[in-house]
Amino acid sequence: MSIEPVKLKRREIAPHKALVAPLLNSRNVLTNSPWTFVGLWLQRNHKPKALFYWEQAQEFHKVSVGLPLRSAPLLLYYCFMNTVKALLVAKGVASTRCTASRCFPRSYREPNGLLRRKV
Repeated sequence: MSIEPVKLKRREIAPHKALVAPLLNSRNVLTNSPWTFVGLWLQRNHKPKALFYWEQAQEFHKVSVGLPLRSAPLLLYYCFMNTVKALLVAKGVASTRCTASRCFPRSYREPNGLLRRKV
C-alpha cells in the first residue's frame, strides 16, 4: 500500500502546525530545518543554556556530514549527547555529574582515584 500526497486543486498540501496538540492561533515558523525551529523556540522561551547545547549539537552534526564513516560516529555521538542535554535543560531536569569517586565504592578504585580494570 503506497502513501499518496493530499492534493487540493491539483496542488500538494502539507500540515503547517503541530500534529499533536496543535496551537492553531500561534504564529507560523517558516523553516525547513529542525535545527532552526528548535533554536527559535529556545530563544523565544528564554532558555540560553539549552540554546548553547543545541547550537553545539548542530555544529557537531554539520562537521560530521563531510567526514568518512569511520570518524563521523564520534561526532554524531556528541551531537546526540548535546541534543539530550538541551532537552533536559529546557525541561528543567536536574543533571548529576558522575565521577569515579561518587558512583563507585572504594573497592573499585585505585589509590589515585582511577577505576580498576578487570583482566
